[in-house]
Amino acid sequence: MKKSKVISVILCMTLIAGCTEHNDEAAYRDAFFSVQRAMNDFIAGVITFDPDEARENTTWSKKDQEYKDLSRLLDKDFYVEQAGSDVAQIYEYIASTIVFSYEDENIKIDMEKKTASAKVTYELVDWQSIFAETHYSYDEVMDDLKASEDTIEIKGKIEFETDEHGVWRVSKSKDIGEVFSFVYSLPVISGTDPTDTTDTWPSETDGTAFADSYDRAIKAYIQILEENGASIRAIENTFSTDKTCGLYDINRDGIPELYVLMERPDSDGSVGEISVYSYFEYAGEAMEVVHIPNVIYMAGSGGQSLLYETEGEFIVSAIHGEDVLYGYYTSVYDHQWNETTQYLREVHNDYDYDNDTYQVTYKYFKDGTEITEDEYVSVFTGFVDDAIVVLSNDNYIATEDIEYKLLAKPYIGMISCDFMLELLENLS
Repeated sequence: MKKSKVISVILCMTLIAGCTEHNDEAAYRDAFFSVQRAMNDFIAGVITFDPDEARENTTWSKKDQEYKDLSRLLDKDFYVEQAGSDVAQIYEYIASTIVFSYEDENIKIDMEKKTASAKVTYELVDWQSIFAETHYSYDEVMDDLKASEDTIEIKGKIEFETDEHGVWRVSKSKDIGEVFSFVYSLPVISGTDPTDTTDTWPSETDGTAFADSYDRAIKAYIQILEENGASIRAIENTFSTDKTCGLYDINRDGIPELYVLMERPDSDGSVGEISVYSYFEYAGEAMEVVHIPNVIYMAGSGGQSLLYETEGEFIVSAIHGEDVLYGYYTSVYDHQWNETTQYLREVHNDYDYDNDTYQVTYKYFKDGTEITEDEYVSVFTGFVDDAIVVLSNDNYIATEDIEYKLLAKPYIGMISCDFMLELLENLS
C-alpha cells in the first residue's frame, strides 16, 4: 500500500499488470507515474489549504465550479474571520494529520480514452471525539488533538484525464468535502469548569419576586431530572451522547431555565425530544414552556436541532426529514414564552441520474404562507447577527448556510444528566 503525506511519493518500478496488447508498456508505466504525481501534488495543495497549488494539478480553470467549491473549502481567512484564529489553527493542525494511501492495483488507467481513477483511503486524527468533549480553552483542544492516537478513515475516489498537452491531471475528487468536514464544526468550549459555580450560573435573586425563588427553582429542576432520569439516560445510551441537559437564564428574570433532551414516550430511546422548563414564582413550580418533538431519531437522516437567543427572542430550530426532502422548522418565542412566529425552510434534493448530480431547490414559509428567499434570508440574517448565545447545536452547518456565523458565537452547550444533577446539587 502506498502512503503519502504532503508530496512524498514512493515510486513502484514494477510493471503494471493488465495492459492491453494495444498499450505500449513503457507509455503505460509513464502514465501510471504521472497519475501518481498529479494525485500527490493535488493532495499536497489541499492539506496545506492552498487551492491554487491543488488546481495546478487538475483540469479545472478558475471559473469552474469545482475550483470555486475547493477555494471556499480551503479559505483560511474566512475561518479566521468567522470562528477566530485559534479555531483556524486547529483546522490547520487537523488537515496536517491527513495521510492518504492506495494500492497499486486500485489505480486504473484507460490509455485509449485517456482517463484514469484511483481508489484511495484518507486517514486523519479523530477530531470528532475530541470536539464532542467539553474543553475550557482552545489550547486544551489542540493539546488533546496532538496527543490523540485515534484516527478517522474515509474511503474515496479520485479521477483523472489528460489535458491538451497530454499531461495527466485530476478531473474529479468528490470526497475532499467529507475529509474536511471538521471545518463545519467547532469544539465545545466552556469558559469555566461546570463544577465551579462562581460567577458561572445565576445566583442572585435580583428581580425575582421572592428571595428563595432561585433555590426553589433549582430544587424543582433536580426533581424533574430525577423523575425523567431514565428517559434522559435512554437517549444518552442509544445515541452515545453526554449532551442532554442545559441550564441558562433564557428569559432574563434571574432564574435559569432547564432544557433537557429525553426520549419520546414509547420510543424505546430511539426518538428524542427537547423540553424547556421555567420556574414560575407565584405558582411555586417549574413548568414546561417549550416542547420540540423529534429532534433526534434513529431512522432516516436522524434529526438535528439548534437553540439560540437574541436580546428579545428565543429561537428553536428542528431539522428533520429525508435526504430528498427535509425542512428547517423554526419557532420564535418571546421572553413570556409566547410563540410569535413559525418559519419553514424546505430543502429539495432532486437527483439527476444522467449527470450523477443533485439539483437543490428551496422553499420558504412564514406562519404557513410562502415567502421569498430574500424575505427569509433577511429575517434569519438578523437573528444570527443579533444572537448573543447558542444554547445547543446538534446541527451540521455548512459554510453556505445562513446559520454559519453562529459557530463563532458564545456557546453554552449541554452536559449529561448525572453531571447536571451534580451541578444543581452544588447550586442548591
